[in-house]
Amino acid sequence: MPSDHKTPPEVVGPPSPGLELCPSPGLPSSTTSHTCTFPGCSKVFSRPSRLATHLLSHSGERPFPCYSCDKTFTRNAHLKRHMLVNHQGQRTPSQQVECEQCSSKFANKHSLKKHIERIHALKQYTCTSCPLTFHKHHLLRSHMTEHTGKLPWSCDQCTKSFQHQFMLKRHRRHHNTYTCPTCHTQLDRWSDLQLHLRSTLHNPAPPPLAPPVARSSGRAT
Repeated sequence: MPSDHKTPPEVVGPPSPGLELCPSPGLPSSTTSHTCTFPGCSKVFSRPSRLATHLLSHSGERPFPCYSCDKTFTRNAHLKRHMLVNHQGQRTPSQQVECEQCSSKFANKHSLKKHIERIHALKQYTCTSCPLTFHKHHLLRSHMTEHTGKLPWSCDQCTKSFQHQFMLKRHRRHHNTYTCPTCHTQLDRWSDLQLHLRSTLHNPAPPPLAPPVARSSGRAT
């Protein structure tokens, strides 16, 4: 009996806008390295595909969807393993491996290694006013507001400040607006301005044609 499951296509997720594959200068083409261009990250990779996979950790994209459920993945290998285990009936080994640092259990050593890298090997930032720790510095900065009462993320174009970095980024969009030259409406994106300019507001539809006038036959009635 043929399987109902469709094999997902091999998809390579493109990096998000602003995240470019940047070969390191000064190296021969056979040994070219590829440096992450995300602000604050300087990781270097030997292959463009490995850099493209790494960029997904910055953009949050998961370009490999499962066609049998609603899960998505950052790597095609992870999608294939998910399909085998969850939709094609293959079982993982019953002998699980355990993390020595937190007693979490995993199906294989590869999953355990990824867990250690993601949870235990990350640099931790500890709050100086309480025992909480954070794996990213910007999270610690946002947390410090609870102790100091000061908002750590300030706009360099006005006097507003915010507790979280994403709130500042969202606010900055209001300083980078596009103005309609006809009605002076301000829009956040260039594409929105183009749609606005093509709207019926500035390009009204032509008036309907008048019905044709019936011609006289010239005969007397």
